[in-house]
Amino acid sequence: MDGRGCGAGCLSTVGAFFLAVAVSALAEGGAGSLAGAMFLLACAGFPLWMAFSLVGSMRRDALARQELSRERAERVCLQVAARNGGRVTPTMVALNSAEVTVAEAKEILDRLARGGFCTMDSDDHGSVFYQFDLGQRPAEAGQVEPDRWVETMTRRMADSGASGLLDAEQ
Repeated sequence: MDGRGCGAGCLSTVGAFFLAVAVSALAEGGAGSLAGAMFLLACAGFPLWMAFSLVGSMRRDALARQELSRERAERVCLQVAARNGGRVTPTMVALNSAEVTVAEAKEILDRLARGGFCTMDSDDHGSVFYQFDLGQRPAEAGQVEPDRWVETMTRRMADSGASGLLDAEQ
């Protein structure tokens, strides 16, 4: 939890205190209690509003970090495919990245296959792999520049609205 979480907790505590005092003043009644209670309610509103704003900001940041992580994971899949002639398995992706597990790689590759960016196939032993079209003839596939191909695929996915495929299907 960053400083915003502590700040939100402190602000909500101050706001709750003022709110309790305002309710108590209203319950007691008496001359001027309504004006005092209104002042205390106003004092309670600002810290509570700030606390909710901080919590909302923390949630938005967490979602942005999660999206960035998903984009990095997609990029790792594309980089591994580019280095291996377009052929990739979830295990290959996980071995090439400390950030992506085999299960996450499989989920990403399955979604890319459903999106039409690669095909899923199996070899003679029944091992599943994913094949990306590198835009080259098979004899030249090893000559493709991985970084250039990854950039091209990333742009193609963004242009088709498929970047962040994980978000679209969750």
